[in-house]
Amino acid sequence: MQRDLRDSDDGFRQILEAVSDGWWQWDLVTGELHVSDRWLISWGYSRDEFQPHVSAWQALVHPDDWEHLQKALHDHVRGAALVYECEYRIRTKSGEWAWSLDRGKVVKFDADGRPLMMVGTDTNITDRKRAEFELHETERRLQQIVDNTSAVIYVKDAQYRYLMINRRFEELFG
Repeated sequence: MQRDLRDSDDGFRQILEAVSDGWWQWDLVTGELHVSDRWLISWGYSRDEFQPHVSAWQALVHPDDWEHLQKALHDHVRGAALVYECEYRIRTKSGEWAWSLDRGKVVKFDADGRPLMMVGTDTNITDRKRAEFELHETERRLQQIVDNTSAVIYVKDAQYRYLMINRRFEELFG
């Protein structure tokens, strides 16, 4: 039985390593936070540089993101959300801010139903966030060009609904 559990655990870890996600295990009572090697590699740290405690992780979270991250955690731990999921910025070893997507769940409770242990995964979504930002900037620049031309510009769908109009269209046709 013990061997089967160990094999299952090893298989689970191999799957997580294969998909480039890190994993973490958090003791909600003591604050101990164990992270995988992949978690450390994602943010540029070595095992010696990261203390296995939630306070070490908290120190890496961008201050502007801490409140919404804390709310997502609290909502899950108190039962208002089935899972914990949060996107936030984390400081890498090089000092840059990278984007993380955390997903987790309380997996162990005491006899009174109080949460004891939480586990989860961590995905580096920095490239996706950069692409989203670049797309938003491109759309913004395109809208500026469209709005500042003297030509009437509009886009309709197959049902003849307006999807986009520019300022000149609004000025002429209301």
